[in-house]
Amino acid sequence: SGGCAFEGAQIALFPYADAVHLVHAPATCQGASWETRATPTSWEGENNTPLGYYTDVTTNDVIFGGDQKLEDSITYIVEHKNPKAIFIYETCVTAMIGDNIDNVAKRMQEKF
Repeated sequence: SGGCAFEGAQIALFPYADAVHLVHAPATCQGASWETRATPTSWEGENNTPLGYYTDVTTNDVIFGGDQKLEDSITYIVEHKNPKAIFIYETCVTAMIGDNIDNVAKRMQEKF
């Protein structure tokens, strides 16, 4: 592990395998944390941790904001997986550009 706060959060929450773990970040953040998907879980149902959902924040998202991409990703997950919960991880990139993850999560929770 690289030691960033995002990876620490992932390691702490991965045992909740019935939730989908959505990383709001560039693809490189998701790839760098691949080894954390081996975190053990006692959940005997469908294990969502090896799948690796992420929003793939691009340069355009850094300039214009990635809130819509986050909303679209949550909608996709709910429609295709219908998990018990979605954990949304913020990374340094989305924190620096000021995406309002709390607001998006609240609106999407009300919607679904």
